[in-house]
Amino acid sequence: MTSGNSKKMCQFDGVPPYYLPKWRYLSLDNKLPVRKSVLDGVLNLYLGDGNIGTSPWIKNKHLDFNLLDPLMLQQPCDREYDSLRDPYLKCYFANARHLRQLYKQGLITREGKTISCLREYNMYRAYIHATNLDIIRTLHVQNECEDTKRLVMTTLMKAKALPKEDYENQCGNNTLYRRYSDALRMEIKDICERAENEFETTPFFREYCEGERQSLLKFRQMLLNDIKKKALIRLQKLQQYEHNQTKFWKHWQKHTNSQVQNRADELVREHVLKYERCKNIKEYMDLSLYRQRKMGDVVQKGKEQHENKLKKSMRKVGQRVCLKSQRQYPLSATCPYS
Repeated sequence: MTSGNSKKMCQFDGVPPYYLPKWRYLSLDNKLPVRKSVLDGVLNLYLGDGNIGTSPWIKNKHLDFNLLDPLMLQQPCDREYDSLRDPYLKCYFANARHLRQLYKQGLITREGKTISCLREYNMYRAYIHATNLDIIRTLHVQNECEDTKRLVMTTLMKAKALPKEDYENQCGNNTLYRRYSDALRMEIKDICERAENEFETTPFFREYCEGERQSLLKFRQMLLNDIKKKALIRLQKLQQYEHNQTKFWKHWQKHTNSQVQNRADELVREHVLKYERCKNIKEYMDLSLYRQRKMGDVVQKGKEQHENKLKKSMRKVGQRVCLKSQRQYPLSATCPYS
């Protein structure tokens, strides 16, 4: 392996010049080990400005959408939410007390810069590596296409640059002209097919086609998952709607039945109250009549007793008068009251 090849391999594959066979297939997390926490004395990485409320990762504005990554999988660490990088919380963390607490917890430095761990650095390095490879692949395809076009144009210019006299002489002999033109046409066709085959058999083209195929499969799977999810959500909504309608109907029927039952109970209660009231009135009137009749009997009895007493007293008075008159008059005389 030459130095130029080693430099290219180090540039494109992310491996050192003299690497072990296993090193080529290791992920970046294994090449740069990730610690669970960033302690004092461990490497602290600062990319970009690193201020609170801003992202430390530098992104190219023209590469926000990558054709080789339609699902946005190879992106910097901004996919994970970090409150220290939220621009809406910048004023909140600008408080001196909050900054002092963040510095005590080891989340920021003395200068107020955010701390990025090695895992985030590895993800950012993989993103830059993939972006660089995409640009280099595009340039390589453009160069190969330009070389193929240049070769075809050169062959066509050679075919058109035949002397006019030679052309006329060849026209005189139809067999020789036909043979020469057929051979030239076959040569141009072979050159074009060879250029296409060479381009299609290159590992870059195969890798590019495989990447496109994988991205299309992922995109197709994502669309299928979205369709299934939407169908499931629609089915759940329909089931929920039917459940709500059934529940509402049962509640309405129960409420209606309860209202009818309550009205019937009220009517029965009113009839019972009326019956009880009439019964009480009748009992009161019977009691009053009984009392009045009893009082009449008592009055009649008292009247009869009074009359009897009066008659007895009158009889006694008559007897006394008769006795008194008998005493005054002789026995031969008649008593005026006898």
